[in-house]
Amino acid sequence: MKLNGSAAIKMPNLSKREVILVVLFLLSAMIYGYYRFVFEPQWKNIQKFRAELQTQQQALNQRKAQGWGDIGDLRLQTAEIKSKIDKMYLKISNIKDEPTLMVDLYKMTVAHRLMTENIKFSELKEAEGKGYSTFDITLVFMGTNMNIYNFIDTLENYTRLNRISEVIFLPVTPGLILCSLTVEFYVLHEMIPDPPDYPFMVGEMSKNQPYGIFTQIIRLNPDFFKKGGQTPVEVPLFMPPLKATPMELPKNPFIRPSPKEVAPPSNNAPPQLKGQLSPPAAGKEFSGTSAPRAEAQKMLVLTDGIVWYTDSRLQPRGQVIPPERAGR
Repeated sequence: MKLNGSAAIKMPNLSKREVILVVLFLLSAMIYGYYRFVFEPQWKNIQKFRAELQTQQQALNQRKAQGWGDIGDLRLQTAEIKSKIDKMYLKISNIKDEPTLMVDLYKMTVAHRLMTENIKFSELKEAEGKGYSTFDITLVFMGTNMNIYNFIDTLENYTRLNRISEVIFLPVTPGLILCSLTVEFYVLHEMIPDPPDYPFMVGEMSKNQPYGIFTQIIRLNPDFFKKGGQTPVEVPLFMPPLKATPMELPKNPFIRPSPKEVAPPSNNAPPQLKGQLSPPAAGKEFSGTSAPRAEAQKMLVLTDGIVWYTDSRLQPRGQVIPPERAGR
């Protein structure tokens, strides 16, 4: 074949055998290219996915062997883990939680027959580079040596982690000590606000008030009424005191007689005055000592009822109530 203005192109004459060889070569090149650039990458991905699947299958079999296939058991394990986390937060909380600390410290002082004077909370102080903050509680109370030592031992084993940083003893009378105790508590840095309500703050005023040390209503001990067959009633904290005869103190300060128990007065009962008001004589006025005076009294709630104490019966300070009778 000839083209105008161009050289003649001659197609080689291939034999049948040569044509077959060329076709085979082209097929081999196509197969190699497919294997090298398509099949081999896909095969590597398949092997990778197969290894991951095998690993996951082994982990699944292991978890099934551990009982993870049981939904009830999984829920139980979840509850146990949550309980452990809650216990950790009890040791170092992420809230300051002043009300609960106040209630627990009050219960500990009552259990060890200590007379609490006051309690103060400091502001939070950040511990640099330690991931937590601290605050101090200063507690002032009065009691015997042994009762104070037992209280400190109980405080050191308190659920919430603490450190007693300062203890000051001031003798008052033989065997009676005024103690000032400073305790350091810890708070995690991921702090959250204190809850608005606590379990001991649930109730209505004048009805089933559970936080006795923060209320003006005292509920008598139900066990006391079971013995006497009476009906539990609620008595206001501030009531007119009963007239009572002062009790002479024993000479030995370590021996103190049990107080005399009297029934609480009615809410409508008028104040009982220690003395009667007499009109002055003609042309005279009352002197500073002639006016009637009511002796101050305090009401204490014991496990077996209410007891009224006059000031004379509470002297000297620090008279304690037996623990088996202490109501709160």
